[in-house]
Amino acid sequence: MSAVKSQNRHHVFINKNFVIRVRDLKTNKCVLASANTLSRYLDEIPKNSLFGQLLNAKWDKRTFLYRERLKIEIVSK
Repeated sequence: MSAVKSQNRHHVFINKNFVIRVRDLKTNKCVLASANTLSRYLDEIPKNSLFGQLLNAKWDKRTFLYRERLKIEIVSK
């Protein structure tokens, strides 16, 4: 079964250059996520602002705390 290419070019760039790790602080479970599956955890507006910060950033590692429940770590490859 072959992979389906993403129509969103920003998601492709983010998936190619960054690793996204989502940790649920209540259950302490950690999941590796792609830019497409991050929408399960975030609303549309915070996701767009987060990706905007990613595309314009000059850092190697960044951590975001979302609603005191999710910790999102983004590391460049």
